[in-house]
Amino acid sequence: MAEAARRPARVRSAARPSPARLGAWVELTKPGIALYMTLTAGAAAFVALNGRPGAGLVLHVLLGTALGSGGALALNQVAERDLDARMQRTRGRPIPSGRLGPAGARAFGLLLLAAGTAWLFFTVGPTAAALGLASAATYHWLYRPLKRRSWLSVPAGAVPGAMPVLIGWSAATGRVDAAALSLFLVAWLWQHPHVLGLAWMLREDHARVGFRMAPPGPRPAARIGRWAVAACALLVPAGLLPWILGAAGPLYAAGMTLLGAAFLGRAVVSARALALGATPGTRPARDLFLASLAWHPAFLLLLVVDVLAR
Repeated sequence: MAEAARRPARVRSAARPSPARLGAWVELTKPGIALYMTLTAGAAAFVALNGRPGAGLVLHVLLGTALGSGGALALNQVAERDLDARMQRTRGRPIPSGRLGPAGARAFGLLLLAAGTAWLFFTVGPTAAALGLASAATYHWLYRPLKRRSWLSVPAGAVPGAMPVLIGWSAATGRVDAAALSLFLVAWLWQHPHVLGLAWMLREDHARVGFRMAPPGPRPAARIGRWAVAACALLVPAGLLPWILGAAGPLYAAGMTLLGAAFLGRAVVSARALALGATPGTRPARDLFLASLAWHPAFLLLLVVDVLAR
């Protein structure tokens, strides 16, 4: 009798999801990347509103983008589970580590993507929802297969990475105009040194699965450095386009000039070191990558503060 009385409690305990399993579901969405995409879309919506009341709209953009991007990133992990199992950096992810099965992960990703798309559609409009789907599609069917074929995966992958700008802007305005495209260009260019720095740090891991992230030609480290400098050099004038087109004010323009110069300077220093034969994972590539991580939130903060200061 005592054993029978205890059995339901044990069954209920086993059915309750553990914190580790819940953490695996969260990890499946690549929360760091999803957060970047979510904040980018929210900042773009806030700027497009130009200080007009719209907290509810921004919240809808944040939630819809978080769900949709998390779903797309989960589906990417499902598609690349065999490759992830062969790389040191990714073998501990939820599917290759065995913490989650691919069928359940696929259903979870599809559910999140559908929920995010529906949320954007019914709360902020069809344009933002369509752009959210386009971001997921280009990430899954363009960037992912290109990684094993050509370094052009870097500019191709920067398209879905910059799409949150258009999602947020169109949610607030109902359209994609020149100002939105100027912000898209900034977000697109920024990703080149960001991804190239990381690619050089992880090139041994990437070689195990055939990822081709370096531009073609001899001396791959030097090539990566040159392309990073070129992208950062273009980012300086591109960063001023939102101000020229009236989407941002002088505070933003001044801040972006300083940010652009600092990022370009960092890229030049890293490129010189890489050209001298820096090895994978060494400081020049890491410093370039870390500089890119600091640059993007500073860019978003400048946009928001500029609106608040008008």
